[in-house]
Amino acid sequence: MLAKLATKAEYKNKYDHVNPAVLKYLLSFKGSTLKVLDIGCWSGGLGKALQRQKSSVYIVDGVDIDNNMLFLAKKQAK
Repeated sequence: MLAKLATKAEYKNKYDHVNPAVLKYLLSFKGSTLKVLDIGCWSGGLGKALQRQKSSVYIVDGVDIDNNMLFLAKKQAK
């Protein structure tokens, strides 16, 4: 059974973070199609950040030990 989902504000503050160095590195591949494996993806913050970029195509697969986080990541990817 899934735990209670975080509110939007709780989600933003607690789960929606991205390592700035990783994001900067991935954004350096402008004009490319890049496949990314996000290990320990939490709620998919990296995929969400990359999805906003229009200069490249990012295919992101996320892996996490916490099923609740994967649920949030899938919900966020839609």
